[in-house]
Amino acid sequence: MAEAKPKGAAGMIRAVVMLVVLAVVAFFIWRQATRVEGYTGGDVVTTGTVQAVHVDLGFKVPGRIADVPVAEGDDVRSGQIVGTLETQDLDVQVASARAARALARASVAQARASHDKAVRDLARQRELIKGDATTQQQVD
Repeated sequence: MAEAKPKGAAGMIRAVVMLVVLAVVAFFIWRQATRVEGYTGGDVVTTGTVQAVHVDLGFKVPGRIADVPVAEGDDVRSGQIVGTLETQDLDVQVASARAARALARASVAQARASHDKAVRDLARQRELIKGDATTQQQVD
């Protein structure tokens, strides 16, 4: 019986050590299973730079860029002008259209003057035909 006690004590120590090891392993497994990674909610405030890789600019008419009123790194809002085009070609087109309009107005004025003269000549010829001073062929 003396030998049974040491085996029993060693067996008891072995069982306690195994139980502690099993408890530690179970703790680490539970910790890994309930661990939350990454963003857990709430506000995150930080500083940094967002760098655009590609920006598409759109203009209603084709042309060359004359001015870029913003610098690299400036804050821009939606709808803010970030570039203007050269207007030389458009200025030439506007001047040409204005000249064409002036020419058309001059042509209209000339046509009105010709019409007014024709009306006066017809009235004069009708007066002359009443007094037999002209022929019907002249009136026609």
